[in-house]
Amino acid sequence: MDTATLITFVLLLIGALIVHWLTRTREHGAVRRVAAQEFHKAFADTLLNLENRDFGTARIVREFDLKHTTAIAAFRPYVQLWRRKSFERSVQKLDEISAEYRNVGPLGMVSTELGEVSRAIRAALGNAIGQLLSFASLL
Repeated sequence: MDTATLITFVLLLIGALIVHWLTRTREHGAVRRVAAQEFHKAFADTLLNLENRDFGTARIVREFDLKHTTAIAAFRPYVQLWRRKSFERSVQKLDEISAEYRNVGPLGMVSTELGEVSRAIRAALGNAIGQLLSFASLL
């Protein structure tokens, strides 16, 4: 094999690797965008219901807890490595806020919440969800 053939072969190999890398990167970006959209959809109903005073906080948390857990687990692989620690802290914060409402009995589900405490808890829940959604930019 002469030198020109060897150089041509090496350049073709490098070109093929570059094309493969570019294709894989674009596909990964498209898959990540779809995952981010699904992540946002999982939390959309909760954010709408937090604004609606007809639903108690316990009912909202219990209704959407499984959906949120599934969405977080499905989106976790798409969070950049350098942002995983912050993502996990945001998940833990949401979990801490909603923990007291997970095991509320039937009376807690039906009762309406009044006052500043209820507004503060709903605001904290909305802020925690907002923090989580910031990891799933739709761009």
